[in-house]
Amino acid sequence: MKSPRRERYMDTWIFTHGDSDGICSGAIALAANPNAHVFFTHPYGLEGDLGEAKKTDKIIICDIAISESHLSRLLRLFSEFADNGDLIYIDHHPLPEGLSKEDLPGKVIHSLESSASELVYTLYQSKIDPLHARTAIMGAIGDYLDETPTIQRLLKRWDKRTLYFESGLLIQGIEGQKRNHELKRSIVANLANNLPPSFDRRLVELAIQTLI
Repeated sequence: MKSPRRERYMDTWIFTHGDSDGICSGAIALAANPNAHVFFTHPYGLEGDLGEAKKTDKIIICDIAISESHLSRLLRLFSEFADNGDLIYIDHHPLPEGLSKEDLPGKVIHSLESSASELVYTLYQSKIDPLHARTAIMGAIGDYLDETPTIQRLLKRWDKRTLYFESGLLIQGIEGQKRNHELKRSIVANLANNLPPSFDRRLVELAIQTLI
């Protein structure tokens, strides 16, 4: 059991992927953890990027596969964060051969059948506005995982054409913006505040430019 003192001084970090599913996953996690730092990473950079956080912090990892070449070091880091702070790992990519989710320290949400956005939404849905279902759907669309039972159920509450349009804007808008983390953090913040991609003029203009 973590002491009240540790909880009081624990920072929260969201480490997420920079594609549309990662952005939507990060936004839902941010909605549930509004003071969190958002950091974009990738499988081969995760080990080094985790150094941004203290071992006593709360770590939420979204949509980042476990790199087999970094496996032993990542397991050690995960264990240190889980033992001294808090670690939540949410992903849908295949795990390294011979590794099961039970082998990973911390709280692990893993499924090959769903997008990371759906998994994060399912985890936090009791803590966030129901409108964040829209963000989960957009993330699922971006990873071609929008036909799961959960996403199909959520889609019934929305105009499907509007959500596919919003998802398309997001996907096109971040095309070619791989390292523009400032842009992506602003998108995450907007989505966490229930502002869809079409409300972001800069994102809309970037999406249009990719089509010209």
